[in-house]
Amino acid sequence: MYERDRYGAGVGHFSSVEKETWQQVTFQAGVLVPFGQAAVIAGSWGLVITIAAAVVCNLEGWPVKYALLAGALAAAVLLAWQSVMAIEWTRGAYLARERYETERKQGAQVDRTVVTLEVIDRHANNGYGRTVYEDLDISPEQLALVAKAERLSKRGLMSAGLNDAQAMRLLAQLLAMGYIVRQADNEPARWTAKGEALRRAFAGGGGGGGGLLVDVSHQ
Repeated sequence: MYERDRYGAGVGHFSSVEKETWQQVTFQAGVLVPFGQAAVIAGSWGLVITIAAAVVCNLEGWPVKYALLAGALAAAVLLAWQSVMAIEWTRGAYLARERYETERKQGAQVDRTVVTLEVIDRHANNGYGRTVYEDLDISPEQLALVAKAERLSKRGLMSAGLNDAQAMRLLAQLLAMGYIVRQADNEPARWTAKGEALRRAFAGGGGGGGGLLVDVSHQ
């Protein structure tokens, strides 16, 4: 069994950008309108404080002028405070702030072909056998060429169409799964009994897809 997967790989650079633009502020919109709003708020609170102070003055027998002075003082303080707050808010409201994120990205499509081997180990599981699925990062066509070789080396795998990294990865997979064995680092690897069964399954340049059943004999 084999499958071909295509996936995207890419790297990118992100950067945040903030752009501010001030709109034109007129005297009427930036000063008169906020001051008028502040005057209404200050006058309303000044009237409330004047009435409350007049009630207190009446109960305590104080002159009414104290109530008027308290209301006027409260209105003046509120008018100044509200004017500053309203004008500052108006100036900020006319600021247009724009935020966005830019990205520079480079990507590519990568093809990956995997051959899945279904191996039956009859000596496992107390003699009842066990089915094991093993994946090789190689195409069926390339595996058919590899299976024809008596010995395996990186140079031989590269002759079958694999690049340097693929050849080294396949040798490591075959060695870890027990298809090949190495006697010395400077000598090509030889097939094991399990590897010979794999070669027989792909004899004649087969491996064009479909199901593959390998019966491993232990020698």
